[in-house]
Amino acid sequence: MSGLQMNKGEYDGLEGMSRLFNAEQANGQLSAEIIIFHAALETELVEVLSNLMPRPECVLRKSPPLGFGHKVNLLKALWTNTKVDVDPAANVLFRFNELRNCVAHSDDRKAFETHHKKLHEAYKKIDPSCRADPSILEVAQGVCLYLQDGSNLSELAEAFSALSNLANNILPKAFPPDPK
Repeated sequence: MSGLQMNKGEYDGLEGMSRLFNAEQANGQLSAEIIIFHAALETELVEVLSNLMPRPECVLRKSPPLGFGHKVNLLKALWTNTKVDVDPAANVLFRFNELRNCVAHSDDRKAFETHHKKLHEAYKKIDPSCRADPSILEVAQGVCLYLQDGSNLSELAEAFSALSNLANNILPKAFPPDPK
């Protein structure tokens, strides 16, 4: 089977399919999650930046569009919340972007593993109590929570656990059912 004739060469669609298959096999579902949550984080970045600027449309909605890294740098430049150090979150965002670029533009398994490890190391700075291998969703959610008020997913899980204990254990004992 011959490839499609193009102006100055051939394109072999079967080889293209093979490359796509290899890319999927290299990182599996994790690659899709990285791409999806990177896009979602970029949307959140625009949301945060929009709240930091008086006229965000002049920068965020005009052409040429800012890249992800530019938006992270802009976040660092405009950050005004003195209670939350934005640098650790920005570092996680930069590492997330590196991992996304590795997934999108390479099938180098070693580079992927290196970027994935660096993302987890950066994330550990904003959530020191996180699991050893947090999911991509946890990292993305953790960044959002951190940007809100400096809190992290581990603290949120502890608060929910305490609330559950209060609702399911402590209050029922304090208010026993009426024995009628």
